[in-house]
Amino acid sequence: MAITKKQARRAAALTVATAAAVTLANPFAGAAEAESAAAGIASAGEVNGLTAPSSTKQVAVSASAQSELAKHGIVADGSSPAATIMGTDPYRQVQWGYDAIQAPAANTASTGANVIVGVVDSGVAKIDDLAGRVMTGNDFIASGNGTNDQNGHGTGVASIIGATTGNSVGMAGIAPAVKILPVRVCDANGSCPVDAVAAGITWAVDHGAQVINASLGGSSTDALTAAVAYAESKGVPIAASVGNSAENGNPVLYPGGYDTVVGVTAVDSAKARASFAEYGKQVDIAAPGVKILQASPTGFVYASGTSQASPHVAGVMALAKAYKPAITTTQMRSVLTSTATDLGASGRDDQFGAGLVHAGAVLTALGATVTTPNATATPVTAVPVTSTATPSSGTSAGGATVTITGGNFGTLDVTNAATVTFGGVNAAGFQVLSNTKLTAVTPAGVNGPVAVAVTNAAGTSTGKLTYTYRAPLGAEFDAVTSKVTGGTAVPVTVTGGTVGDTQAAFAAEKVTAKVGEVNATIAWVDSTHVKVTTPATTKAAAVPITLYHDGVAGTPSSSTVSYAPSATTVIPAKISTAGGTTVTISGTGFLGVDTSDSSAVTFGGVDATSFEVKSATQIVAVAPAGTNGTAPVVVTTSGGTSTVNITYRAPLGITVTDSTAVKASGGTVVVEVTGATVGTTQKEFAAEAITASFGNSKIVPTWVDSTHVKLALPASTAASVAVTLNHDGVAGVPATIAYAPVVVSLSATSDTTAGGKKVTVRIAGGDVSAATAFTFGDGDATCTAVGKGVATSWACTVPAAAQSGPTWVSFTASNGTVSRYTAAATFSYSDLDS
Repeated sequence: MAITKKQARRAAALTVATAAAVTLANPFAGAAEAESAAAGIASAGEVNGLTAPSSTKQVAVSASAQSELAKHGIVADGSSPAATIMGTDPYRQVQWGYDAIQAPAANTASTGANVIVGVVDSGVAKIDDLAGRVMTGNDFIASGNGTNDQNGHGTGVASIIGATTGNSVGMAGIAPAVKILPVRVCDANGSCPVDAVAAGITWAVDHGAQVINASLGGSSTDALTAAVAYAESKGVPIAASVGNSAENGNPVLYPGGYDTVVGVTAVDSAKARASFAEYGKQVDIAAPGVKILQASPTGFVYASGTSQASPHVAGVMALAKAYKPAITTTQMRSVLTSTATDLGASGRDDQFGAGLVHAGAVLTALGATVTTPNATATPVTAVPVTSTATPSSGTSAGGATVTITGGNFGTLDVTNAATVTFGGVNAAGFQVLSNTKLTAVTPAGVNGPVAVAVTNAAGTSTGKLTYTYRAPLGAEFDAVTSKVTGGTAVPVTVTGGTVGDTQAAFAAEKVTAKVGEVNATIAWVDSTHVKVTTPATTKAAAVPITLYHDGVAGTPSSSTVSYAPSATTVIPAKISTAGGTTVTISGTGFLGVDTSDSSAVTFGGVDATSFEVKSATQIVAVAPAGTNGTAPVVVTTSGGTSTVNITYRAPLGITVTDSTAVKASGGTVVVEVTGATVGTTQKEFAAEAITASFGNSKIVPTWVDSTHVKLALPASTAASVAVTLNHDGVAGVPATIAYAPVVVSLSATSDTTAGGKKVTVRIAGGDVSAATAFTFGDGDATCTAVGKGVATSWACTVPAAAQSGPTWVSFTASNGTVSRYTAAATFSYSDLDS
């Protein structure tokens, strides 16, 4: 909309209202808060903002807000300046503002029924005093339906407008039958992107709002200007706060600064302008705004600010709209200002605008018959009833918050500090949450039970509700060590109070004990001494003893009970000196191991490469490198250590030369051992527990010296075999030992040089039935296989020889290897017949 002359006159103030985030301020911090605490109602200073925004920071505008504006042809950037939010029934008697604007009389003609009020704010929680009347709204800060009020401001504003009247819950609203349309445009800190406010206004108009309240303010933007104009074009009046910065520059804030918006300033109960309330041409009307009762998402609070003034006017607008639905926005502004109670200078002035809004006069001017209720009538009040107190006991120092349940709490005088007492002493504070529930802060007391009383005008609560004060007890004892299985008796001297002169008195005091975090058995000794028996624990650590006096915890002892862990086994028990083996340590108390301490698990004094506490009884660790022999595995907690042994063994290798081979028919071979010695004596060798294996077969090496062993290998048809030495179960590096084909036997061992004799040759190596190339010395023999498989022998005709003398029989095995010489292969040629 175009800027009017009224706005032009305000332009000088705009330089202090160009952008963004502010810190919410309570103009009445101090005295008002003290009054609230005495009355049992919390102060809500944290929701009373609308100070002037700073001029440096832009805030993000949500995509949903930009989309909403786009529907109306309004373009918004991704960021905008920030507006900031301003800050009979049980509490009816403290609602001075409700009476000051003549709301009781106005409600005889209208309660706002069938009117929807859009609350463009921080959201509105679904509280009991608005039960059934909070509609599904929208959230332009995050996702949601507008009922996620993380600040509390919007809930307070909505309660002033429309809290249910006469329901024995909380407070009375100006228009107690309206429906509230929550539109969240402010975050938990009270920061509200101005263009999100604009989107909230257009959305509220499009979704049925007939009146809008905006208890917030910031810079004027094109989007906000357009949104306000849109509301005006649709006949939806807007009430808005003018701001709380009268003493800090008195800037003009929007939307309250627009001509078509009813700008509301705040007055106190003496009808004087509140010191914080802004003034100027933007002020159209005044309303109560100092120490105003309002709801929060969790209870009821006092608040001060033009934020609290604006909903008084919005509530009156709703009454008017309900009585005369066809009323235009122009008519609405006119009837509000023409019927206001003049304050200050005669006629309109910049301090109060037209004066104090008058709900009864507005409805009368619209033609309604308004009846003034009997202000002196006293409602029938029932005596409070108390049922439970939770917790039922607490420290004698006081300060505990106790939830009291019962009935008729809605009639309590929240301004009277003596309404809730403990043993005749006023509660340090209390807050009524509903007709059946309140919370109270205990005063200091003396050890023992006291009566809890709740009083209203009809009298003191019935029932015998008690609260037990207990002195926090300390424990002194000499430091002691206990097994994780518990069972250690600890003599304890009690400090801070006594535990009874007799066993019966001790039982009545309900003294219990914990060792660390575990409940322990406690026995009475005398009035200042007890015996605590340590319980079993899964957490081996140094822990204090804490005494509990009827549930009230004392200060944990400075002395400790030291639970040492118990490590019992480690698997595998034998590992390689190279390290890297994952082992499982079993025992108890391992939850006390500090997993951030690398030295909590060590192997032979060296930190585990890594470890993980799987449970109270199991640790999985990766062993570091070590030296051959036994090493302690130590598990450490703050309560002590525990040790279990593990054996390191060096992996052994075998040096195999080209000439090293074993007969295919089986035999022994001496090999050199690498990686470590095997003992300097037969006895030491036995202690090293060295075995050998090939495939699934095992053999026992024979000691030769500290670096050599003899291996007896069985017959084999293979060309070679991979042999591994196992050092006490730790496998070494496999080595390949060749199998040599050999002649096992000859049926005859000599012939003349002429040859021709028939000789049966038995062989070993490879597939004996597939051997070839039999020779007697240098002569090739003609041989025929006899038999099958491993039972095959060869019938050979001895070839002639060039000369007499010894020679040997050889052949080529099926694997292509030529047989090696052995004595069994010796054959002799003679130049004479035998």
